[in-house]
Amino acid sequence: MKKDELTPKERISMTLKGEEPDRVPVGFQANAWGWAKLYGPKSFKDFGWDGKKIARVWEYVIQNFTIDGITMFLDSGVAAEAILNEMNEKFYYVDMAPPQPPGKIYSGNEPIKSLEDAEKKLKLPDPERSGRFPHILEATEILHSKYKDRYSIGGFLGSWWHGVGEVLGFYNFSRSLVLNPDLVKKVEEIVNQTNYEFAKAQIERGASGFTFVTAVGYSTPDEYKKFNFGEREMLVPKKLKEEFGVGITAHACGFPNPAFDIMKKFKFIDVWFMSETVDLLECKKLFPDQTMMGNVHPIDTLLLGSPKKVEKECKDLIYKVGPGGRFILYPGCSMNAGTPEENVLSFTESVRKYGWYPITEK
Repeated sequence: MKKDELTPKERISMTLKGEEPDRVPVGFQANAWGWAKLYGPKSFKDFGWDGKKIARVWEYVIQNFTIDGITMFLDSGVAAEAILNEMNEKFYYVDMAPPQPPGKIYSGNEPIKSLEDAEKKLKLPDPERSGRFPHILEATEILHSKYKDRYSIGGFLGSWWHGVGEVLGFYNFSRSLVLNPDLVKKVEEIVNQTNYEFAKAQIERGASGFTFVTAVGYSTPDEYKKFNFGEREMLVPKKLKEEFGVGITAHACGFPNPAFDIMKKFKFIDVWFMSETVDLLECKKLFPDQTMMGNVHPIDTLLLGSPKKVEKECKDLIYKVGPGGRFILYPGCSMNAGTPEENVLSFTESVRKYGWYPITEK
């Protein structure tokens, strides 16, 4: 089989510049999957609470799979958890799943119900000691020290939507957008400052880019505009891009299709990480100056399919979206912790079978 001519860092750099590298880059969010693989399905009560264990997950993935990037995106609740931990509130940890905030599991159990609650209880967390923040920083430092010449380290950037929603509880958040906007604004200030300060701490440890989840696929275009979601959720990513020159990847989770016209306005985003619900070639044509990342089905194909099904979907996607570059093969969302290892291997090896440039459409 043909050998790589570039390092993963060089390959990603060329891809983001709109150039064709030696082959299509490939990656996946390996944290939960690798944690289950190395530490077992019953270990999730400790998920992300040991920096050395997080780093070991990526060392294992790098040693055993074709991979072109490292990301510290554990789950969407990291920032909200740090904020709630400052109030002595705990997330619920369950096997083989992301930890859940108190208000997400039991409606009415939200620790912040009013503006008065927010003003009394909310405090800015410390990136060096709050929640899982220090463990992510430790892992980032370990991996950067070991792999900085070959791999770029992607940091965790909490999304505005998940941060406010998980601090307030999503039901309370949705109601408060209409009935108590001052409460949302107060929580929003803490969430934004938390995300910004933690991002700076990661940059100091070697992170050179960030992934966040956008709300474009969780709301209708009318709602997105009415509540000014765009300006609110893009504030911190745009500020980081302007101040530090870091790369920004936005995950359009859910069903972003109706919001494509809105998404075109966010020119500062380098990579659109698209869900499995979209036609990635259509997106590539709609966003010609931004890189497309995705969008193998994480459940139907990767979790539940056979290695042959995985290979076929990857092959079809490479031939469809790969020509001309600006494409990274990725699942449509996080790699499920229960995904069979043979499917992960089929997924990552597909770029070595079908992803060498130049690619002709088939």
